Amino acid sequence: SGLATFTVKSTTAAADVFTATDTSDGVTVTQTATVTFTAGALDHFAISSIASPQMAGTAVTGLTLTARDSNNNTVTSFTSAVTYTGTAGISGTSTAFIAGQLIGVSVTPVMAGSGLTFIITGSGMTGTTLFNVDPGAIAAYIVSAAAQQTAGTAFSTTVTAKDANSNTVTTDSSTLVTLTSNGSAQFDSDGNATFGDATKTLVAGAFTISTKDTVPEAVTLTATSSGGKTGSSSAITILNAFYGAWMSANFPGLTGAAALPGADPDGDGLINLQEYAFGTDPATSGGTIAYTGALLTSSGPPYAVNFASGSGGWDFRLVYCRRVNYAAVVLTYTTQFSADNSYWVTKAITPTVLATDAGGVMEAVSVPYPLFIRDAGNVVVKAPFARVGVSIAP
Repeated sequence: SGLATFTVKSTTAAADVFTATDTSDGVTVTQTATVTFTAGALDHFAISSIASPQMAGTAVTGLTLTARDSNNNTVTSFTSAVTYTGTAGISGTSTAFIAGQLIGVSVTPVMAGSGLTFIITGSGMTGTTLFNVDPGAIAAYIVSAAAQQTAGTAFSTTVTAKDANSNTVTTDSSTLVTLTSNGSAQFDSDGNATFGDATKTLVAGAFTISTKDTVPEAVTLTATSSGGKTGSSSAITILNAFYGAWMSANFPGLTGAAALPGADPDGDGLINLQEYAFGTDPATSGGTIAYTGALLTSSGPPYAVNFASGSGGWDFRLVYCRRVNYAAVVLTYTTQFSADNSYWVTKAITPTVLATDAGGVMEAVSVPYPLFIRDAGNVVVKAPFARVGVSIAP
């Protein structure tokens, strides 16, 4: 009938011209047919190349985002917005595409690392590109050490440089950083066991420095470099070795400021150091000194008693508990007396041991009241008030 039909296909969205040829007799049909192909359904997104490395916190500009079909044709019918995600920390939502493209796009990575992703998602399809991101400039320091340390014993403090997005500034191995404290802590930057040198150079954005504090206290350590870049640790509790071992072994729930010798977590009027010295519980108020014969059965705070009350006599004594090994753990007990509960006079009176507990840890002792003392005006007076002072060496 002189009529032939055929099917054509193209992977390119464009106007294609088709010409028919009669292969049997070499006759070329001069008529042509033009067929315009459009893009297929959205299959993925293309992102123009991002050079490496970029810098965290600095915008990447001039990007082109393109909606593509499975043959990489631009899907000009796509006019929606896309969302930004990926391991580079880029987030947010774009403006609407125009004829399948967004030109001049600007995005800001905030995470540092290698092979990080920038992902765009729209209509259930995605597009991804990989690139490297360096950290930004130093913005602050993280200073860290274990929360509880022993007085007089060196410990390690770590200083880490961070950029504005909390990335470690691994690209910096030249900045000098100086350590200070709000207490008695000292530093040994060169590792020669001589403390007092507190400046050290970053290596890949961090370093550790030997630190020592000989005073039981709560101390904060601060790192500072030029340009006012700084950062401080959380409070570090420095404890006497013997006191610290007692606190950790018996009262692990008391940490930080609550574990300091001067703290009173149970609110009973006895600070932790007194609780340690008198054998009482810093976490629970109460306790009374009791003994049967020479056996101490419970510890408590000091009290005054007239040992001769049964006979109508006068033998007032200050009774208190002390640690049997008080000298070895560098505890000092000081007995003081006063006429007015204001001006106190120390009396170096050797205590009499009354009883010792079954474990040989605590003992009850007594000290006689002096008949008279001299008051602040050097007048001889009676002393109805008494107390026990406690101190501990580092």
